[in-house]
Amino acid sequence: MHFGWVGLMVGLTALAACSRGPELRASCGPVAFTEFPAALDEFPPLDDDAQAAFDELVSGETAVEAAGMFPGFEWSIASRDGDELVLFGQVVGPEGVDGGYAQFARVGDRWQPSGWGGCRIDVDAAGLGPASVALDPDRPVDPTSTDLPVLINERACASGRAPVDRDVVPLVTESAASVTVVVLVEPVQGGAECPDNPWHPITIALDAPVGERALFDGGGQTTQPLGLPDGDP
Repeated sequence: MHFGWVGLMVGLTALAACSRGPELRASCGPVAFTEFPAALDEFPPLDDDAQAAFDELVSGETAVEAAGMFPGFEWSIASRDGDELVLFGQVVGPEGVDGGYAQFARVGDRWQPSGWGGCRIDVDAAGLGPASVALDPDRPVDPTSTDLPVLINERACASGRAPVDRDVVPLVTESAASVTVVVLVEPVQGGAECPDNPWHPITIALDAPVGERALFDGGGQTTQPLGLPDGDP
């Protein structure tokens, strides 16, 4: 089941207005949106300067690696100053947004590609990073309880460590028909390696019993139904 766009925007807007939590923001790799929920059309299209930079990325010295990475993407200028240019690319499909970015550094009178790749639109806040949320197969949901047991998986590099000694901040918006959660995690300080992070159990307190309401992870541009963690049957 896919949560419709209207429902998504209502749920995310409610989370953005939640007075009990931090101010949420959206990003896609190095691309920072100025609004939450992210307005995918907020950036201007490529001008001649930015188009020349992108052409260099896909047809110049980096073409072997970069060409063909972004078929059908529409590109815009996420940010530009005297030293750095960041482009945002997107393909909007029925299942959400495929995102991409391209970064350039000023070298003399031209932009030199410095980084590129795919990205997902994540929700975070100042000092807090995103986490995926899934149902916990070892702790079934009790419809009569206001406790919602879930597993979280930190998306940032954490050297494969669970956030047992760091802040974990769940944000919830509830309606008669659904419960949408965003879970944010205090990042590891001082840098970390990037192996897969473990799924970590937490319990989220709701205002009303779970009942028959649909459960969603709202930590991206497309809200997804809560399911089992990746790899579980």
